[in-house]
Amino acid sequence: MGAALGVLLTASAGAQTSADIKGEVWLPGGPIVPPGAIARVHLTATNLGPDTTIGSVGVGAAFTPNVGSRNFELLQLDETPPCTVRATVFVAPPGQLSTVVVSIFMERMLAPSESATCIVGLRTFPESPAVQRVRFGFAPLTEDPDPSNNRVSVEIRTGSPPPSTQPIEIPAASSQALLFLLVTVCAAGSVVLRRTV
Repeated sequence: MGAALGVLLTASAGAQTSADIKGEVWLPGGPIVPPGAIARVHLTATNLGPDTTIGSVGVGAAFTPNVGSRNFELLQLDETPPCTVRATVFVAPPGQLSTVVVSIFMERMLAPSESATCIVGLRTFPESPAVQRVRFGFAPLTEDPDPSNNRVSVEIRTGSPPPSTQPIEIPAASSQALLFLLVTVCAAGSVVLRRTV
């Protein structure tokens, strides 16, 4: 998940199968996540059709931490399975920004009108920005006729007095890099799914 927490993207693979995936994000406890606290984040993907996805639906979040600080962490919880969470840190040379990539797999195919939800944890830190926008991208391993509903943003706050009233936009990775990443992670999830079905 390269650069800013999550540009939601659609991965396309094969023109004969088409599934319109709609992504939704919900924080049951609200947008306030005090430093050190772990919020439950519900990530829901709904297949609006017309076809069944050919592999596991993936959710991607990518961000570049602010210089000298951490923004937040996405992690697997006891209630996360059967979904899985994988985080990768791409360390940049000194003076440059490293990229944190988080891949979330639903580990199942979705038929038309079917939904699936993953519950993951989101933790903030003392040095986290007081207000920041987290972006998630939902990616089916099929052609998506309407990628506009794949991208979902949610604003989180640590409860500390913000230096300004404007949410901090964490620099996002390029669309090409994120698209390549999500195609790769969804393909990997599809392989695992096919082996277990």
